[in-house]
Amino acid sequence: MKDIESLLSPRMMMVSHCVKPCEVVYDIGTDHCYIPIYLIQKGICKKAVATDIRQGPIDKALENIQYFNLSEEIKAFVSDGISHVGEKANIVISGMGADVIINILSDHMDYAKKAEQLVIQCQSRTEHLRSFLWENGFSINKEDLILERAKVYNAFSANYIGKVESFTHTEAVLSKYLISSKHPLLQNYIIKHLKKNEDMIKGMKKSNQSYQQLTLIKKEMEKIHEESKNY
Repeated sequence: MKDIESLLSPRMMMVSHCVKPCEVVYDIGTDHCYIPIYLIQKGICKKAVATDIRQGPIDKALENIQYFNLSEEIKAFVSDGISHVGEKANIVISGMGADVIINILSDHMDYAKKAEQLVIQCQSRTEHLRSFLWENGFSINKEDLILERAKVYNAFSANYIGKVESFTHTEAVLSKYLISSKHPLLQNYIIKHLKKNEDMIKGMKKSNQSYQQLTLIKKEMEKIHEESKNY
């Protein structure tokens, strides 16, 4: 059997490792369909459905599905959102920004709540996505980081528990899970957000409420950064 593993980037591999064993996995915004192919080849999932909002990525996905002889196991078609998923589904959403992912989940909240697992890899504004999930009764039960081309990427697993979780803004930025699990790449992740925080503070008036909030968050992140040096 041809092996897909060599084609997966570290980011894609991290996402794949977050997926629990299941009957069917749904890959939203699939692009090349590498993740579903990997999950089927490794026996993690028995079947897969790969979708994208554009025909081009689906055509490429279908080529790869045929190349790896998985036409019986994987279906690929154009679709917007997650309204096509079954109950108790394992859903992968990766390579998108927080606003797009939040829109997908908000537009189909009933499907998101019924999912067995949401595996999400967010490219930007991840703190907004974490906040959205916690405020809407979801729990983040696993989170991972990977270093790829000098950039830190994150992915996490979540599911609906019907309970709103309390959190601070710093916990939303750095992830309560990553802090408590003492992830080995946490320092890298903190440095990334400290730089972003400092860039936002520049040019703000000290009397500005946002300035005061960002300064407080910076101090909290610096404290966690110092503590993480002992991990």
